[in-house]
This record gives sequence, C-alpha cells and structure tokens, in this order.
Amino acid sequence: MFKVVCVFAVVAVALAQGAETVRQCSCAELDQCADDMKAEGQKCSDSCWKVATQITSRPGDLRKCFESKSGQIDSFVNCFQDQYHGCVKGKNGPQIPKQSFEGVIQATESKIRKTANSLVVPGLTDQLTDVIKTAEDFGQCVKKCIRKRSIGSVCLKKFDCQPLLPSEEAAKKINNQCTQGIDFKKQAGPLCNCALKAGVSDLAQYCPVLALMGNRRG
Repeated sequence: MFKVVCVFAVVAVALAQGAETVRQCSCAELDQCADDMKAEGQKCSDSCWKVATQITSRPGDLRKCFESKSGQIDSFVNCFQDQYHGCVKGKNGPQIPKQSFEGVIQATESKIRKTANSLVVPGLTDQLTDVIKTAEDFGQCVKKCIRKRSIGSVCLKKFDCQPLLPSEEAAKKINNQCTQGIDFKKQAGPLCNCALKAGVSDLAQYCPVLALMGNRRG
C-alpha cells in the first residue's frame, strides 16, 4: 500500500524551507534512499493494516487484492524515473533549496482523495460509510507513522543530500504521460470484487455498478 504513497510523493511538489540549501543527491545515493524509504514505508503499512479488521474478518485476503496491483504501480514508478531526473551523476552536485516532505504528504493525500472521488457512485455513499472510514483511518495511521519515522529525511540523514523534485507543471506532465492507457474505473471493478470476496460485504451493491462504469465506452 505504501507504494501508492511513494508514487505520488515523487510526483508532488515539495515546499522550500526558507533560504536553506542542501547538496543535490547523486543517482546512486538516491537509489539507496529510495530502497530505504520503501522498506520503512512497508513497515508503516504493515503496522497500520490492522484497521482493515473494521470491515472484514480476513484482512490478509483483502491485502492480497491490493498487492495484486503492485506490478502496475512498479511500472508507473519506472516510467516516472525514466522521465524525471532529480539526481546528478557524481557526489559533487549543486546546492538546491531544502525540501519539506510535509508538502509531499499533503499533496499525496490530496491526489489520492481526488482519484477516490472520481469513483464515487451517487446514491451508494451511505452504504460505504464503514469502508470510507476504514480507508481514512489507514491513511491517517500511515501518515502519522511516516512523520514519526521521518521517512522524508532518509537521504538528508544518510548522505546529507536531497533530490531535486520537479515543478508542479513538470510533475503533472510526467504523471499524465505515465498514466496514459490506465483506466482507473475499469481497474476498480475487479479490485472491488476481490475485496468483496475477501469479506468486505458492504461492497455488495457497489461492485456491480462500478463494473458497469468501467465497461462504458467514451
């Protein structure tokens, strides 16, 4: 689950912290930081997944539904890395403004919420109250864990450097390029059915409608 956060964290625009500067990371350093961030993020996801017991007695099966989509997320990450160059070849990179991961967290949360809202089915929201609450609880838990572990400062602590994040306009362009051909509504149908089979009974009336939305043309 944390991969989703990582994806949009890369896309999001960080907030500059005054006039403070830091060395721009080399690509080798950034690769190591990314691996460390994923490992720490996975720990957050693991510790927070217990909230899924609010909507199903089989949280392990529900998690498999989301993990089945990890390949698509990896493809997006690879695409973004191919298009975006936030690091330099050597360890003598230029000084850049220090970046705040808090801005990334907020932008990530906003992007995920926007995507979720596009999948809302009018008239069925009340039936999804518990599902929505559980999703929000999970998100808040992960966000709190990320802050506690200071995941956004991995590169700064380990190598005294940070990657140069793209401008909002550049990030939006890359994001659009890397998500071309992905029909989120079509993807949401099978995911919903998987969650239903994993014991999330509140989705019983929602999944068929979502499947119809995904099958619409144009």
